[in-house]
Amino acid sequence: MSPRSFVLSFCALSLITLLAYAFSFSSILGAPLAAEYWLRGTSLVKLKLARDVESPKVLFVGGSSTLFSIDTAQLSMATGKSAINMGLHAGLPLKYHFDFAKKALRHGDTVVVVPEYGYYRRDLANTEWFINQVLAWDGEYYRNASAKEKAKFIIDTPGMKIVDAVLSDIFSKRIREKFTYRYPVTEDEALKVFQAGWNNVRAKNAPERRVFQYYFNNINDHGDINNTVGSDSPKTSGYGLIEGFAFNGDALSEIANFKEYCDSIGVKMVMGFAPIMNDGVVKNNITAITKNMDGIKSKMTSMGIIFIDSPGDVFFDQKYFFDTDSHLNIDGKKLRSHDLERKI
Repeated sequence: MSPRSFVLSFCALSLITLLAYAFSFSSILGAPLAAEYWLRGTSLVKLKLARDVESPKVLFVGGSSTLFSIDTAQLSMATGKSAINMGLHAGLPLKYHFDFAKKALRHGDTVVVVPEYGYYRRDLANTEWFINQVLAWDGEYYRNASAKEKAKFIIDTPGMKIVDAVLSDIFSKRIREKFTYRYPVTEDEALKVFQAGWNNVRAKNAPERRVFQYYFNNINDHGDINNTVGSDSPKTSGYGLIEGFAFNGDALSEIANFKEYCDSIGVKMVMGFAPIMNDGVVKNNITAITKNMDGIKSKMTSMGIIFIDSPGDVFFDQKYFFDTDSHLNIDGKKLRSHDLERKI
């Protein structure tokens, strides 16, 4: 075989292999892998709540720090502006949160972006955790992705994850008999669960209590998570703000692109800081942490983005955190939201 023929044959075989791999990849979307299925129903409920609110409205966007740490029901009553908590999970890419918000944003709205600090340093690589979520319950993300994004997603997916998904798909009936929640719920299914849970609480006028779960019947009609009573006294390692802080160009591009989108449709975009636990680690490194936070605010401001917080606004004692150093409890989020009332 001539060198030219060999190269052509190799390229053809590689293309066939890639196409076969891509086809098999599409066929296993929805495999009942172990994943955070509550996020599927939560996102559907939040999107419905946000779309049903008339503009102008305020949307809070971010990971689980936003999910736990903003009381949009309180903000709505205090400011007279309808507010919805769109917070999900910090394992999701930054662009995922922005695309999620875009589905509900309308002219005249305000969007408050509160990223966890790691987002400023994160590149565009698909993490194994995120890949797992897409394979398990968010096949729509993959199907709606561009050809380039699909190719990158496939390349980033470990071979053993494909094997795991294939086997889970083969034994799906047996797996779902044991784990009945392992399937991507529809909007109607999610809303029925949400309405049954929230209406029951509302009808009884029951106070929040320590019966907590990560589930979409545990959010209120503003998208805030419920029952974050008390504190497990979590610890912190410094949020990545103790050492030198370097921005990732991919993250900055995603933020800039979202700002451009908001400007194009007449939406006001502002940003803020996620809560920080003022424990020993933070107190011992307060100078470095504050310096890096000031650097974040300065960078965002230089990009033409209004930044509503100063570092001192988001330091809270340990007793105000629920189960992690990013999740305020019911008392903490009331303090945080009271501060936000005058800023939005």
